[in-house]
Order: sequence, then C-alpha cells, then structure tokens
Amino acid sequence: MTPFMESQIEQVGCGIQDLPLELLLTIFDFAVEVTVDVQLYDFFDVAHNTYRALRDVCPHWRTIVESSPAATWYNNVLLSKQAVKSSLHWTEKSDWVRDYLALSGDAPLNVYLAFTGVTLYLEHVCDEAHRWHTATIVGSPRGAVDYFNMLQTTPAALTDLVLVFEPGFSDSTSILELLRYCPSLQTLRLEAKEVITFSTRDTWLWMVEPSWYPDGVTLPCLTYLYIGECNWLMDTGIERILRLPALKTLRCCSFSIPRERAQARCLVNIVGVLAEHVKDLDALDFEYEFGVKFL
Repeated sequence: MTPFMESQIEQVGCGIQDLPLELLLTIFDFAVEVTVDVQLYDFFDVAHNTYRALRDVCPHWRTIVESSPAATWYNNVLLSKQAVKSSLHWTEKSDWVRDYLALSGDAPLNVYLAFTGVTLYLEHVCDEAHRWHTATIVGSPRGAVDYFNMLQTTPAALTDLVLVFEPGFSDSTSILELLRYCPSLQTLRLEAKEVITFSTRDTWLWMVEPSWYPDGVTLPCLTYLYIGECNWLMDTGIERILRLPALKTLRCCSFSIPRERAQARCLVNIVGVLAEHVKDLDALDFEYEFGVKFL
C-alpha cells in the first residue's frame, strides 16, 4: 500500500484499516479510474473521489463483508446509483470469492448475483446454493438459470428472493425454472425496472403455455409476493402456472397502463387466477398501485 493510500485511509478515520486490501484497492480504482456505464450518471469529481469514496463506500461494503459473501464485490463497486468496473483480474476476483466462501464454513449465505455479463467466479457462489438464505439477482433471469443448471445442489433452503430485471417475455420461462429450485421461498419480489410492451399479435408468441407445466410450479411456503409490473406478468401468463397455497400478502404495481384498465385486468387475471390455489382467501391481503414507478 502506498503512503498516499495510507494517508487517505487515516484521514477517513472510520475504522476501515481491517478491510481486505483487495477491497481497498478496488475502491482506489473507483477513485482514480472511473469507467462510466452509459446508463449511469452523476459521478463524483475526480478531485474529490478518493476521500469521498473511502468515506461513503467503505461503511456500505463493511456491512456486506460482515453479512454476506457477495459474488460481485470486485465486478462493480456500487455507490448509490453509480457503478464502476474494478481493474482486478478475474482470476484474482475468483480466488478471493472462493477463499471467502471456504472460510465462511457452513454458515447461511445472503448473496447478491449480477448476471449482466460473463463473470466466471459466480460459479463458486452457485456451488454453495444449498447454503443460500436470501438472494438478490440482478439482470436477465436467463443468466441465473444457466448457472443453476450447472449446480449439483439447489437452493432448497432459500427463503427470500428478489429479482431485479428489465422484463422481456423471453425471461418468463427462466423465472419459472428458477423458482422450481426454491421450494422453501417465503418472500418473492419481482422488481421490474421498466416494461417492454408488444402488440397483442406478438404477445401470445411469448406466453407460457400451461401444458409446459402440467402440475404448475408450487411454492408451498410463500406468504408474500410483490409484482413490480403486473401488465408484463399477465402478458406472459406466469400467474397461471404459479401455485401459492400459503399466500398471505399480494402487492401489485404497474406504471405502463391506464388505471382503469390496470385495475380490471389485475383483479381478474392476477388475483383471480392466483386465488384459485390459495387455501385461506379470507386471510389474503391485496394491494395495488398504478401509474407509479417503484424503482
């Protein structure tokens, strides 16, 4: 570590000296070499990057280091809505993630997976899927399914799953394939960042056919379901496949269609269909928001 880095760390004074050196080096990469994603803006001025990055990023990453071996620590350093690429070689990232997972023993894992590109070290985290407790998956669910198909073990103990993706109809079967591996799920959030709309003529080509899942996809423990874009969900037909007998809370949101049409379609096509398989309808709590973009 250079004298400059040591002086900057000392100035911050927030107890970051014990963080992994690789993490600090990544933060300095963030401070000195900014690579801007075309969709991300408002980066800090380079002159203020080093101190501010250490001050603001380290507490966030300390929380992650202490609670969850995330697979994307060295792929992206996240700060609010900003992200930069780490210059560490993928083999260094892979070795670090592998070693961290080994040191964590059999402890439950809270994982964050970003399937936005080829990141080979995600395989290490997927190999430990039997230890997953909570998971957040960002990007195309197809990427997640590709990795899940490699697994010898499945996330049978996973209780909370968040999917953050830009919904396209080709992702619908991937989501169902993913959910088939998660029989212990209690909470599921489909966080749609934006919706892709198609004409009625095109839509049916992408709908999930019930005949593909003659017995449906049952999540016997799921009590909470949040749908970030109900219009997309209905057009894919996923709600006709899901079986949620223990469902207690259903939250629906749509920002792509008018309120009147959304209310009618949501009540009939989502609540009505899902409710057919809910054991205790009197206990089902349903709320909907339309014309509001949650993310």
